[in-house]
Amino acid sequence: MCGPMPRNSTILLVLATLVGLVLYARGPVGTTETPEPEPVVTMSVQSCSDGVGPGAWLLLACTFEIPEGWHIYWKNPGESGAATSIRVQAPPGFVVKPVVFPRPQVFPGSAGVTYGYEKKVTLLVPIYPPPAGLPGGEGDESRAIPLTVSADWLVCREKCFIGQAKESIEVRWHDQMQPLLPWARKMLAEPQWPRPLAERPQTTSRIEGSLLVIEGPRTRSGEMGFLPDPTPGVDMGTPRSRIEDGRFRMEVPFTFRPQDTLGQAPLARGLLIFGEKATMPAYDVSVPVTSNGTTPGRGS
Repeated sequence: MCGPMPRNSTILLVLATLVGLVLYARGPVGTTETPEPEPVVTMSVQSCSDGVGPGAWLLLACTFEIPEGWHIYWKNPGESGAATSIRVQAPPGFVVKPVVFPRPQVFPGSAGVTYGYEKKVTLLVPIYPPPAGLPGGEGDESRAIPLTVSADWLVCREKCFIGQAKESIEVRWHDQMQPLLPWARKMLAEPQWPRPLAERPQTTSRIEGSLLVIEGPRTRSGEMGFLPDPTPGVDMGTPRSRIEDGRFRMEVPFTFRPQDTLGQAPLARGLLIFGEKATMPAYDVSVPVTSNGTTPGRGS
């Protein structure tokens, strides 16, 4: 028969057991993963003109530089992610309009399809000045308009990180309309900026039952697609299309939940796109949806 274990042997056995548990929890030696370094996304802000005056839009260009292999998101991020948001603090009387996004890239993945931007992207913020001019009147030409731009984004690869930035600029007030600067005119002429669907000849959109229907002449720009951007309460499905006699018909199914509109006018909305590259043409499609899920007539 064995006698009782000496006290020192008992302590050594407990320590050995604890060390074994720690090593087991850590896994095999050499398998510890290096934490993913947080990517640095930068934002710069420029005015698209030398100044602003009554009756003329001011455009702010917010340019994001994104590290290689990472991406940020479109206004509809898709099945995961979070939209990039921009807010502008302006003096009283200035009206800040919704951010204008260029056509995004499509990122298929295990978590579903998402939409966003890699490497570098510019988002635009339109601002409308007071139509009657600045308060005070005299000496307007010497006044600078302070603007503070704040942005939030989610930058992702295999992991995601929240980012934010804040920039302040001043724009000079002028009594006359200021033209766009040459670099801004060139940028806005690029095809990735969505145009109204009405600018595409013989192309229409409408609601038929629970379908958003888009019809028009076929194109040589490659395959057609649709990137959904519906308002709350409207869920859009997978588009299907066919071509007959030189014209296309695209049908996008949707469901409508009136109780979930959050007070917004419900729209079946998105981008009609041509070709695979994000630099190819895109058109804004937006059709109102009524409480019974239909709206007759042409959309925009």
